[in-house]
Amino acid sequence: NNMFIYGVDFIKDDQSGERGGGIERASIFPSGTSKNEGVFLENALEYKRFKMLIGGRLDYYTLESGRESLSYNSGFLKKASVGYEITEGLTPFVRYTEGYRAPFLKETFASGSIVSVPFFFFILLSNTSLNAEYSKNYEVGFKFVKDFYMEGDGVFLDGIYFMQDIEDFIIQDPNCVPATC
Repeated sequence: NNMFIYGVDFIKDDQSGERGGGIERASIFPSGTSKNEGVFLENALEYKRFKMLIGGRLDYYTLESGRESLSYNSGFLKKASVGYEITEGLTPFVRYTEGYRAPFLKETFASGSIVSVPFFFFILLSNTSLNAEYSKNYEVGFKFVKDFYMEGDGVFLDGIYFMQDIEDFIIQDPNCVPATC
């Protein structure tokens, strides 16, 4: 068997300033738009008990807030998986994937003062030079599937050992500088 899987993504997210936590946050976390345009192609091959998936993905992200705009390009991200069904339902496999995450709107454009206690506040700095995050993921494992007599009834087990190498890791906390009044 040989099956091609392909598709295109168009995602647009309009965001307005946040409020909550007892702090006026609308002036800190900005309004704006994030867009993702992506394309992917995968080829699933199956020959007797041998299973293989090879594919790739390309994404283009745009962040816009006010008059500022930033763009990120994922480059070609690869994906490969190889498995062999030893007995009915038991398939060991190895997998390699590359991941990508562009920064969020608030991680990039948030700025302002956050009051934490009286007479003390944090100055939140915008970070428009923030790089996108890339990862290389390595997995080794097995899948076990055993169906019983009724439809949807069975045992499904996955065991996976994985390693992940992340480049330009994006910290979820905003970039703050302590200051006093």
